[in-house]
Amino acid sequence: MTDIATETAAGIDFPIANHSGLELSSLLDDPGMRELARGLSSWVANTRAAIGGTSMFDRGMFTPPDNIYDEMRAARNAVRYDDVVSGVAEITEAFAFSGIKWESKDPDVSDFFNQLAATLDMDSVIRRIWREEYQCSQAIVAMTWGSKTYTLKGLTPEGKKRKKKLSAYVPTSVTVLDSTKVIPVGRGPLNVEMLAWQATAWEIGAWQQVLNGERFDPTMADFFVGKYTPDRDEEMELRELGVDPTRLLLMNPLLVHRHTATKADYERFAEVRLKSCFPLLDMKRQLMAADRAALVGAANYILLVKKGTKEEPARPAELENLRENYSVIAKIPVIISDHRLSIEIITPTTDLTLNREKYDVIDTRLRERLLLTLTGGSGGKQETGVTLSFAVARAMENRRHMLKRFIEHAIAHAVLDHPLNDGVFDEEPNFVYTPRNISLGFDAALMQAILALRTSRDISRETILELVGLDQETEAMRREIESDLYDEVFGTLALPGQGEDGQPVDPNAPPAKTPPAQVTGATGGRPPGGGKPPANPAKITPKTPSGASKKAGS
Repeated sequence: MTDIATETAAGIDFPIANHSGLELSSLLDDPGMRELARGLSSWVANTRAAIGGTSMFDRGMFTPPDNIYDEMRAARNAVRYDDVVSGVAEITEAFAFSGIKWESKDPDVSDFFNQLAATLDMDSVIRRIWREEYQCSQAIVAMTWGSKTYTLKGLTPEGKKRKKKLSAYVPTSVTVLDSTKVIPVGRGPLNVEMLAWQATAWEIGAWQQVLNGERFDPTMADFFVGKYTPDRDEEMELRELGVDPTRLLLMNPLLVHRHTATKADYERFAEVRLKSCFPLLDMKRQLMAADRAALVGAANYILLVKKGTKEEPARPAELENLRENYSVIAKIPVIISDHRLSIEIITPTTDLTLNREKYDVIDTRLRERLLLTLTGGSGGKQETGVTLSFAVARAMENRRHMLKRFIEHAIAHAVLDHPLNDGVFDEEPNFVYTPRNISLGFDAALMQAILALRTSRDISRETILELVGLDQETEAMRREIESDLYDEVFGTLALPGQGEDGQPVDPNAPPAKTPPAQVTGATGGRPPGGGKPPANPAKITPKTPSGASKKAGS
């Protein structure tokens, strides 16, 4: 009979399987057993810390059950613990975002929203949303609202600083919530979706106090609109997801928005993107555990002591003497004996431990999936680095574009459509990334085509500058300073496509007429219209008046 119990009083915090048939209490009273249990408990704790798991026998960290929240948690563990998954998350974020700004036909509107973006720290917010969407394939954003007034930038026609101010009711903070704490509820045939917060017992109690007027918490009063009670069918579905249907607080749809990866309207969640990487991550985890076990085994050894040779074997007395004195001999760094004594250290072989090729097979497949390449890491016969980088860049641009639409809907449209902002804005702003396009490789043909479009004035200068990661306003400011302070010092010449004054030259303008060249010698050519070329001025003897020559001669 097997007795399984947990004894915490003895310092043991894991189950004990007792196959001895004796009482478990009598075994735990044995000092030797208690010492062994404490040692095993310490070893288990060290193993948990080393592998980052919940148990020394944890083999399912990346094989979660078919539960969306468990998949999200496993995806976060992958970003936290795996070098390839976390590396791809960081590098894609770095390539996707250099900066953000708002643009509008009305410069006052774009100025106002750009100052608002600086107040909200949208550069940081957009990256947090990107990281959450990378892990969970969704991001839940909550906002607080209030009035903001900004002084518009620029100069008046007289060259003075503008004093015009613009006020509006806008978001004052943006927070990315924990996706594993929010559940979409109330769905139906028309996909009427509401978001509910999986509250703790304390949060339910605090909300009840706010509702009864016993507690003042404006944030909770604004974000939660009431408790949600699902019907019987939805309650069963929520319980299968591990959600307690008795602790759901509906969130204000005007303040909380959800952005997801591509999904069907009838689906409650989008598929977790990293779910397809879990089998590879599980294999990699087991491979690392096997190599770790080999390294731990290699750190131990068996000491083999041999006495005698084939021609002169050891006598029984010598072996007995060696056996009795081994404990002493092993602790002494100097051993005195004849040539018949040999000592060998036996350790497990580690020839295939930490073999790079074994890890490269898994890591390459992980990178292919995470970067959304079309083929394997070795590539096809017709595949180059340019084509691979183009596919990766398009996939990143697709994710970034959908995030742009979400930001425009949650902030720009919400501000313009708010009743308190009626008549404040005449134009709608657009959310713009810099660089406008994600480029992971250099394509000379594409750059030549873009420069040709700029030469023909089919695209703007700002588009060209954004393509190489430059800001037009910053470059214009630097050019003004350079023109006023340094052009004369360095003798800056006009660049191709510019006139002597530094202004661009219209390529479609007719060529300017140049004056005829001045002829300076008899061999310099005929004058315009024909005729005899003039004589060389150096060879012409100046004529003097006749009277003067007579006086000179006399």
